[in-house]
Amino acid sequence: MKFGVLYPNTGIHVDKKLVTSFAIEAERNNFDFLFIWDHYMTPNSNVWFEAWSLLSYLSSVTSIIKLGTCVTPIPFRNPSQLAKIVANVDILSEGRVILGAGAGWAKEEFDAYSKWEESSTRVSMTEEGINLILKLWTEDEVNFEGKFYKSLRARLEPKPIQKPHPPIWLASFGKRMLKIASNYGNGWIPTQIDHNEYLYLKNEINSTLRNENFQYSYNLFRPFQIIDEYFQIIEKFEKVGCRNFIINWLYKPNEMIDKLKWFKDNVISCK
Repeated sequence: MKFGVLYPNTGIHVDKKLVTSFAIEAERNNFDFLFIWDHYMTPNSNVWFEAWSLLSYLSSVTSIIKLGTCVTPIPFRNPSQLAKIVANVDILSEGRVILGAGAGWAKEEFDAYSKWEESSTRVSMTEEGINLILKLWTEDEVNFEGKFYKSLRARLEPKPIQKPHPPIWLASFGKRMLKIASNYGNGWIPTQIDHNEYLYLKNEINSTLRNENFQYSYNLFRPFQIIDEYFQIIEKFEKVGCRNFIINWLYKPNEMIDKLKWFKDNVISCK
């Protein structure tokens, strides 16, 4: 089992010194992944560090830990521009980027900064957008004309370091999103489901999956205070095939760094 942690890049945690220390300490304490949310505004907060510029910065203060989003709403941005941004961060991090991908959910955010569409349309935009991103990352010249996006004679250079491309982990668990994960993704990182639901949906992905190196992960939305609770839930998810366990680190700023070491000493070192 590999372990990751999510830094809540919003509200009182929008603090350069804190996020810098947190990233350095997460790497020092043997976490394999550092994820952040990708939002501009949500019903809970209008204060956010922009995700990809923050990951670019964090790549300069770390050297080993993998960096990613949990998750980037593909319909929110032009996918051609997103492909370029992620490629740059992959280069600056020397091949440590994971693009967490979803269809988006915060209507207010889309209304303010993009364009909101119905759920089925956003899912279609996600599939088409990921398809375009993959082409831009792997082909010398891209001529693409879909229902939602168009790109003519596009040459994305330099290419990402990771080959054939940076991994894409899908987060949703609707039937169409699971199919997108199996067709285009390199991993799955759901949240707020139990291990029985996880196994059922994992089997749905496996029914059409052709990627032997597909990464099954889980994003635990709330941290526990008791070590045994961590071991119990980790064991349940490990038994149903989860290989990467991500903790949403919703602690007060003055507790964040100490909790990293606590988790390393009491959970990571004991697994």
